[in-house]
Amino acid sequence: MQAMSGSVRFVPNEMEEQAGAALEQALNAKRPVGTCSDASFFFRHLAEGGRLPADTQSWYVNAHCYTALAYDQNSHTVTLRNPWARFPAPDGVFTLPLKTLVPAFRGIMTSD
Repeated sequence: MQAMSGSVRFVPNEMEEQAGAALEQALNAKRPVGTCSDASFFFRHLAEGGRLPADTQSWYVNAHCYTALAYDQNSHTVTLRNPWARFPAPDGVFTLPLKTLVPAFRGIMTSD
């Protein structure tokens, strides 16, 4: 993010309200937004030998970053794009509930 814009703002995913507000603010301002799975709750859980919910297998990649494309505050869903553009869909675009995004990704990254 810093290489693209010269600055970076990071909001840790600690609460759904905080993550939703960060997404809404950045996306409404037309800023680039990314989120990464490294150091997230899911990442740490796997490192400790835990298993993730079955529905994560279609979209979750450990220690990987995604682009946030949209946030719907009414339905509390986030549209993400995997830069590999083939996982989980051919274009890499998928939607998650905010309650799933928070433990799966460590925070919201955007430019200032």
